[in-house]
Amino acid sequence: MFKAFEIERKREHKSQHHSIVTAFSHALRRLQEKGIVERQVLQEKSSVKIIQWRLKEIAA
Repeated sequence: MFKAFEIERKREHKSQHHSIVTAFSHALRRLQEKGIVERQVLQEKSSVKIIQWRLKEIAA
């Protein structure tokens, strides 16, 4: 996941990476509250949690 934030072979500082991930997490939770996305926990261990986010079908 850290490599997803690698730009032009220059890695962001770990604290910047944490800030980006936190911002995405907050944004996804706001979208979940509005009913736009749904959250599913795929795997949860003591140190690892894998969460899948899906865009819900929007009826026009």
